[in-house]
Amino acid sequence: MFRSATALLRVSRQLSATSIQSLRQTAAPKCLTQQRCSQFSSMPSLQAIFKREIVDEKGNCFESEAMQNLRTKLGKVFEIIEQPGSMKVELKGVMDKDHVHIYFNAQDTVESDDEWEDEEEEEFVDVADEEDEEETDELPAVRFIADISRGKEVLRFDCVASGNITIEKMRFIKDIDTVDDDEYTYEGPNFVDLEMDMQERLYEYLSDRFVDNDVGRFIAEYADLKEQKEYVSFLQNTAKFIK
Repeated sequence: MFRSATALLRVSRQLSATSIQSLRQTAAPKCLTQQRCSQFSSMPSLQAIFKREIVDEKGNCFESEAMQNLRTKLGKVFEIIEQPGSMKVELKGVMDKDHVHIYFNAQDTVESDDEWEDEEEEEFVDVADEEDEEETDELPAVRFIADISRGKEVLRFDCVASGNITIEKMRFIKDIDTVDDDEYTYEGPNFVDLEMDMQERLYEYLSDRFVDNDVGRFIAEYADLKEQKEYVSFLQNTAKFIK
C-alpha cells in the first residue's frame, strides 16, 4: 500500500513537471508573437512608406543650372533621345561628312579607385571631413560609346564619362551591319597601349566632333538624373500595384 502511494506521488510529480514545461513552451511563442505584432502595429503601413519615399525622391528630380546650360549647348549640336522606362540614352549629330552617335546605359557605372580608398579609410575620417563629403556631389562615372561613321564604316570609341571623358578602347568597323556576326573579329587596342602623341591627337579628333569634356559632364549628370526619375516611376507603379 505504501509503495502504491509512493508510485502515485512520483507519477503526479512527473505529470506536474511535464505540464509546467508544456505551458512554458506554449506561452513563450505566444509572448513573442504578441511582441512582434506590437512592433508591426507601431510601424507605418507599406503604402504609407511608399508615399513618403515618393515625396522625398521627387524632390531630387530636378536639373541643376549647370545641367540646363549643358543641355542648351549640346542641343545645338546633338539630338538627345530617350524613352521613359528605358535606361538607354542617345545623342546624335552630324559634323560635315561624319555622323556622330553617342549612346550609354544610365546604370552602367564604373566604381573608381577613389571610392575603394574612401571605403578603406572610412573609419579614420573625422566628422568635419564627413560633412565636407556630404556637401560635395560626386558624379557617377558612366561608360559610353561614341561612333564616328561614314556610310557603313565606323570608328568606335569605348569611353568613360565623369567630369571629363576617358577613352578605354577603340576599334575600326568595316561594315556596321555585320559587326556582330563574327565573334573572332579584332576588337582593337587598349587605348593606353597607343603612343602618347597618338592618344593626344585622338582626343583632339573627338573634341573636333564635339565629343569632349562637356559631353562627359553631361552624360554623368544626365545618367544620375535619369536613374532618379526612373526610380520615382518605379515607386509610383509599385505603390499602385500594392493597393
